[in-house]
Amino acid sequence: MPRPTCHFSPLLRIAKQLQTGYFTLSRILQQPFICQQTGNFVWISKMEAIFQIPFKVLAVPNVKIRKPGWLVQPSAMVIFSMALFSYFLVTAGVIYDVIVEPPGVGSTVDDRGISRPVAFMPYRVNGQYILEGLASSFLFTVGGVGFIILYNNHGYSGTYKSHSRLGYYLMTAVGFICVLVSVLTTHIFMKIKLPGYYLHP
Repeated sequence: MPRPTCHFSPLLRIAKQLQTGYFTLSRILQQPFICQQTGNFVWISKMEAIFQIPFKVLAVPNVKIRKPGWLVQPSAMVIFSMALFSYFLVTAGVIYDVIVEPPGVGSTVDDRGISRPVAFMPYRVNGQYILEGLASSFLFTVGGVGFIILYNNHGYSGTYKSHSRLGYYLMTAVGFICVLVSVLTTHIFMKIKLPGYYLHP
């Protein structure tokens, strides 16, 4: 006859594989337990004992749940697109726009008394127009995409085996251009929003 064995939880099975690390570091939070089938002396954590109390009274139903056919795991590019789009919305200040409800663009009156549209809210770091937030968020996203291109081009996957030498240099140039355009244009936007901010006293 095969020797009976105790059926432990997945945590205890993992702990049995890592006996030295688990039993020495967590011995204080554990209590002795004797398997009724084999009589072996094992260690079981108090938290595991607490979690096993309801299952001594209740029986887990044998329910067969099938995954719908239309439910498929999204690809890595879909997850990346969703994360990038959420980053664009957050950096654009959508939450601020919903709460404060600022106008799309502002307006100012010049010396001649003519009303002119203004895209940036001057001298207000904690305030913005909708167009200002979208433009700044677009630049942040372009800079992030540039760093991603540089990372994929020069990282572990960026080798000459994956694409030609010309494509390698083109992608590197595109990444640098995206980063430089993002940094320089954001610098210009900051000078428009806060005139004299970069001038030292």
